[in-house]
Amino acid sequence: REGRFKVFKKRAETTFEEAVGRYLDWSKTNNSSGTYGIDKLCAKSFLEAPCFSKKTVDAITNDDGEKYKKYLMSQTVRKRGKGYGKPLTPRTVDIRLGRLKRLFNLCVDWNLCDQNPLQKVKLLKRDNKIIRYLLPEEEIRLMKVAPEEVGRVIQLALHTGMRRGELLSLTWGDIDFKAGIITIPATRAKGKRERYIPLTKTALEVLQEIPPHISKNALVFPNGKGKQWDRFRALWDKARKDAGLDDFRFHDLRHSYASRLIMSGVDLALIKELLG
Repeated sequence: REGRFKVFKKRAETTFEEAVGRYLDWSKTNNSSGTYGIDKLCAKSFLEAPCFSKKTVDAITNDDGEKYKKYLMSQTVRKRGKGYGKPLTPRTVDIRLGRLKRLFNLCVDWNLCDQNPLQKVKLLKRDNKIIRYLLPEEEIRLMKVAPEEVGRVIQLALHTGMRRGELLSLTWGDIDFKAGIITIPATRAKGKRERYIPLTKTALEVLQEIPPHISKNALVFPNGKGKQWDRFRALWDKARKDAGLDDFRFHDLRHSYASRLIMSGVDLALIKELLG
């Protein structure tokens, strides 16, 4: 009885804000840096929502979940120096709802509540994604307008299928030029599992054009201060628009890589392994 009383007392005293903090600690330990970054953005949204303010975890209901969904649908994207712009996309709303559902699943595991209060809150599930592939003539246009260093990242993405975050966090120690392999460490891989990517002739040539750094921990594509290239997204967007590729995303370069492997007759199971 005393043990049960302690559990109920813990539930009654655990605020939503404390649960969000615990969730972020869990995410940092168990997820990739990219997913943890998404969780930090989502956590900010959770804590800003009036429907969860000053509530304990076990006091949150399905109605609060529905109010949070309406809150998200009323939000707009803040643009630097331009105030507020377009509403959040349905995909962004679903990502934030999905991460909040994950938080409450963990709260159930941590005995902070009996069941997930967002269990019946439905996602929008509007498919606003169009899968695009880079056509040969589009690649020529893109490479003509892209700055040299941006072009190198594009070519590596096309010939390795690596994610943008994986490319921008790539270090010289990850590359084995003799074996012709890039290793994505488990600490930086999306699925927390080490991955090996064979380098094509083009990928090797791109990397060999870059003056190598003495330190194996140095980034292959750093900014001017040796840190992660924070202006890459803006430069990529400009090159994409200048090439007339308004509906093309960086992630579509992965689709292009996979498509080219399929057309070359590579086994689907191997392609899945390479993409990670």
